[in-house]
Formats: sequence, structure tokens, C-alpha cells
Amino acid sequence: MENKTFITLHLNHLQMNDAFSLYKSTIDVAIPFQKYLGATENAILEKLNSDNNLFGQQLNKSNKSIHTETLDRYHENRCGYLSEVKRTVKFNATSRDITKKTAALTVEQFLKPYWNATSQALNSVTGVLFGLFEKLDKNSEVKTAITTIELDIPFNDLRKANTDYDNLY
Repeated sequence: MENKTFITLHLNHLQMNDAFSLYKSTIDVAIPFQKYLGATENAILEKLNSDNNLFGQQLNKSNKSIHTETLDRYHENRCGYLSEVKRTVKFNATSRDITKKTAALTVEQFLKPYWNATSQALNSVTGVLFGLFEKLDKNSEVKTAITTIELDIPFNDLRKANTDYDNLY
């Protein structure tokens, strides 16, 4: 009998549809050998199969939604507002005005974990941005810095676009 083994595969930039196909083909290859697997491996395979079926349903749901265009527009808004915030922070971080420079560096340090938030999966972006606003609401120093470099409106717009996206999704 030929031995089959699982290997680790780096999937950092794999699209969701491609990930679904990869998982599905892995499951399809493994199912004929299920009788040779132990109880733990069978449980893992069953869990992978059920999770992948749910994943496929979610992909189909998002692909068939009548709200897709609206969600895409809201996501573009989120990306635009976050980009505006980042541009303003970078600009003010090089300012000769020490107050604005200090404020920009404070905001930049706060935003570091969220800097590339919009490059994640769409539904992940929503949670990440809600986390950003939750931490922001508790941090008066960063709020003051945001006001100093006049980012109140872009941050409010980003919050609104994220909330709109979440409400529709």
C-alpha cells in the first residue's frame, strides 16, 4: 500500500475561493483512506469536512448577495479613510511643528497593529477596526493627538463606514 502524508503548505496570500478548493481536494483525497486512520485523525477529518462545508456555504452566500456592490463600496470607503489617516499621520510625523510631530508619532504608534488592517479578509477587517475604536475610546492621549493633527473627521468617517459595513453584512 502506498503511504500518504500531510505536509505543511504556506498559504499566506491564497484567495478564499482557492483555499476552499484546496481544502476540498485535500478532503476528497483523504476520505478513501479514512478506514486506515485512527480515531483522532478521523475526528479531525470530519471536523475539517464540516468546517469546509460551512466555509463553502459562506462563500456562496457572499458571492450571491444582492448587497455585494454596497458592501464593496463601504469597504472602499473604509480603505480610503484609513489611507487618509495614514497619509496625514506620515505627513505630520515629518512636520517642523513639534506639537504636530509628537501627536503624529503618538497616533502612528497606536495605529501600528492596525496599519495594514484593510488587507485582511473583509469580515476580519470589520472586527479589527471595531477593536481599534474600542481601544481608541479608552485612550485619551491618542484622542488628543488625533484632534491635534485634525484627524477627527476621517476617524469618525472610518468608524461610520465600518459600522455601515457591519450592519449590512
